[in-house]
Amino acid sequence: MINPATMLAGVYTYTVNGTAPCPNESATVTVTINTPPIPGTPGVITLCSTDAAASLFAQLGGAPQAGGAWSGPSPVVGGMITPQR
Repeated sequence: MINPATMLAGVYTYTVNGTAPCPNESATVTVTINTPPIPGTPGVITLCSTDAAASLFAQLGGAPQAGGAWSGPSPVVGGMITPQR
C-alpha cells in the first residue's frame, strides 16, 4: 500500500526470494503523485442591479489556480458576472 499523503513518488521494487538453485526475482512500479488543483476558498460579493460587471475570480480567497470553469444560476463569461439591468 502507498499513502500519497505521507509517502514519496518514485520507483518501488518488489522482490521475491528464490529457492535454490533459482535466483531472486523482482519487479518495479513507478509511482507518480499528482498535486490536486486549487480552486481557492469561498468568497462573497454583494452587487446592485445597476453595478458594473464584477470578477468572480477576484472574490475567491486563498491562491486559486486559473483555468477553471464557472457554473451557477446565471452565465459567467470570462469570470465576470453582470448584474441584471
